[in-house]
Amino acid sequence: FSQWVDEWHESPRWGDYNIYEDEEMCYCPYNMQASRLSCLEHKDEVPCYPTVDMDMALANLNALTMLGVTEAYHESICLFHGHLLGSLPEHCNCQSPAWDSYHETKDTHGEKAYDGIESRPSEVLQKVDDMTQYDQVLYKAAVKRFFNDIQDMEHRFGTKILCEKQRQTLNQKAFGTS
Repeated sequence: FSQWVDEWHESPRWGDYNIYEDEEMCYCPYNMQASRLSCLEHKDEVPCYPTVDMDMALANLNALTMLGVTEAYHESICLFHGHLLGSLPEHCNCQSPAWDSYHETKDTHGEKAYDGIESRPSEVLQKVDDMTQYDQVLYKAAVKRFFNDIQDMEHRFGTKILCEKQRQTLNQKAFGTS
């Protein structure tokens, strides 16, 4: 991983990028989400440039019908359920004992879990941060939008979907606050 990050950080392959034309068959790791949300048209290639049209990426993020956050997977599934089906199952009330009855589907495709971000050298993490600076802005905007969508859904159904501990965890991760 460190070698791959070093390679991309030191010698980015800028331009309209096609994974199948890359000798390593890798996606361009620079601001992957922001790049895709700032695309004007669908094409086989995606942009791989040092900057991203953040106004367009944020506008497209806010135009999404539904938005979930991986770190709040359970809550995201509940949000989608309420939006798509017009109801919430009991496991979507975080104050109910049924909350613990929800089980995520996790398919590892036979791969072993990695040691986690904590095991990576700080210089590698800094390079990843450099390569994802626009994605970080987008992530913060997505978490704010997620909070608003959850609050609307909670009011709609009179059910607490996002309990305080999880809200604090997301706040800490996205904004560095509780």
